[in-house]
Amino acid sequence: MRDFGHYISTNDVRKQSPDKLLAASTLQAAKDRLRLAQAIHRTQDPKFVVENCYEAILEAINSILYAKGYASYSHEASIAYLDLLDLPASGVDKLRKHRNGIKYYGEGAMATEAERALTLAESMITKLESFHPA
Repeated sequence: MRDFGHYISTNDVRKQSPDKLLAASTLQAAKDRLRLAQAIHRTQDPKFVVENCYEAILEAINSILYAKGYASYSHEASIAYLDLLDLPASGVDKLRKHRNGIKYYGEGAMATEAERALTLAESMITKLESFHPA
């Protein structure tokens, strides 16, 4: 994965005015989506849990970007921002690839993969929330 600066130079990330309202709303959406994934993980197809966990993490990352005055137009760019926060990006990138397989190539997910996605999402959203401006 490339560094965040690369995505700025290619306009996959653009500078904008910091938007604290959008940041707060997007962080809340991330937490709501995580709660949804937790609620459905024993009753729905595991692929829906994986998709929602990934989207929740992405929303949490993007909420920080909005607060810092950035707009990301690339999932990979948003994930690359984790390196600037000293958070591990590799697990989230693996989840991105799995979600893409589900969404675009008809792949499924097993219950164990849904459990791993939930664990990752819970951990990452807690960590990302600590970077969110008050």
